[in-house]
Amino acid sequence: MEVKRKLSEFLKRETVLTVAILLAIVSAVMIPPDREYAGYIDFRTLSILFCLMTVMAGLQKLGVFRNIAKTLLRHTQNTIQLAEVLVLLCFIFSMIITNDVSLITFVPFTFIVLRLTGEEAVKKLAVPVIVLQTIAANLGSMLTPIGNPQNLYLYGKTQMSAGTFILLMLPYSLVSLLLLMICVVIVAKRSGIEVRGAEVLLTEDEKKIYREMLSGIQERQDEFYLTSSNEQLISKVYHALLKDHPELFWVHNREEVYTTAYKGTDYCIFSPGYTYTDQEIQEIMAFMEHALEEVKEQITQDMSAYDKVKTVYTYLIDHAEYEASEDDQNIAGIFWKKKAVCAGYARAVQYLLEQLGVPCIYVEGNARDSDEGHAWNIVFLDGDWYYIDPTWGDASYQREEGEETPALTETVNYDYFCVTTQEIERTHSMDDNQLLPVCNAVQDQYYRHEGLYLQSADKEKIDEIFARAAQKGAPMVCFQCADDTVYQEVYRLLIEEQGIFAYLPESETTAAYLDSDRERTFYFWFTEVS
Repeated sequence: MEVKRKLSEFLKRETVLTVAILLAIVSAVMIPPDREYAGYIDFRTLSILFCLMTVMAGLQKLGVFRNIAKTLLRHTQNTIQLAEVLVLLCFIFSMIITNDVSLITFVPFTFIVLRLTGEEAVKKLAVPVIVLQTIAANLGSMLTPIGNPQNLYLYGKTQMSAGTFILLMLPYSLVSLLLLMICVVIVAKRSGIEVRGAEVLLTEDEKKIYREMLSGIQERQDEFYLTSSNEQLISKVYHALLKDHPELFWVHNREEVYTTAYKGTDYCIFSPGYTYTDQEIQEIMAFMEHALEEVKEQITQDMSAYDKVKTVYTYLIDHAEYEASEDDQNIAGIFWKKKAVCAGYARAVQYLLEQLGVPCIYVEGNARDSDEGHAWNIVFLDGDWYYIDPTWGDASYQREEGEETPALTETVNYDYFCVTTQEIERTHSMDDNQLLPVCNAVQDQYYRHEGLYLQSADKEKIDEIFARAAQKGAPMVCFQCADDTVYQEVYRLLIEEQGIFAYLPESETTAAYLDSDRERTFYFWFTEVS
């Protein structure tokens, strides 16, 4: 029975090999082998191919390609870059390890990369990218003698030198590369990168547990079976699931997981633990739906992704307070009780933006000046990733931290709205176990996007900023300087030399300010003289 079971598993696992063996047997029956058969086989070519495949299989087994995939994603900013790299890998490596081995290696690698990007990317990009990889592997392989089995055979028969062979094929390879890249750009522009989730960083076994756990929690089962008894694995999957699904607010966000395992078995009973009753869940979901509808009412068809994110950002800050409570770690705190801490803010942003079709990542880490954990987000806008921190944008957070100022109590703080990795790392420290894209685009950074970014201490530009604020009736004027030199010059002009008083709206008012040399920002507001 054991032999039968193993045989059955082998046939399922090696379907292609099994079919190939059967076809070989059929062909041998139709044309019986004779002594000349051995002479038909090019053992030299087959030996090289076997060695190459063995080496690549070993590297894949060691997880080399998965690690390369993670590194690759950290340095790609959009769909075009991602697709170009994946296709170029096949084009270039086919010259060295043959076209077949290149495809055998990098097609599975492509699925790893796309899954790290998101399941939607797999649906939209997998087929076109793999088709282009197949073309690329064949086009790239024609350049070198070892590029494909045909080249190996001809190279051996003609006794042509490697240099002569490469020079002969080089023009064709360059033209094919140009045409290939044009096709990649066309294909990539028709698709978009979706959010990278925590699920995609799991192994296949862990993903199975993830799906089992998700199904049980969505149905709000008090306990259910998981096909694993490994508590460490279950804990890892559990916290990955919570990162991906802010809408599952009724689940305990706790460090430990509760399982019941039985000796000698490879399964357990999992008890997720729920925070709310069914009635409370329905009530909270009604508040969530109401908030979503309020946000949608502010969204117009011509709005950019930037405007959508800004709308969500300001909506949450206007409708919630930073305050610790029983519900502060999930979106129930934001939408139901109107109070939460950073985890609640970040999960609420993630939930609303996902509903609006804007990719958003929940990020965990620490503020660099604090030992306490912190949470914020990464958003995908117009082909690029940006960091936002809605918690630090809320004045109530400043009050909680003992930093209340008039500048920040009457308006939203945008210092950490759509910033780069370099900017966020001045104040935030990300968890090492999270795969995050590099954010280096600046065009949608708040101050640049809104025309509040000073490249120099230009008085005309400063005049324009204050005039626009006065025209809008804004209670405060804020802007950012490009570097420390500009910051110091603006500080001298407006504060040391009291140039700010030239912008007083009337004589009965006075000016106050708040500046930050870390962010190189200035906040000015005017108050009536009592």
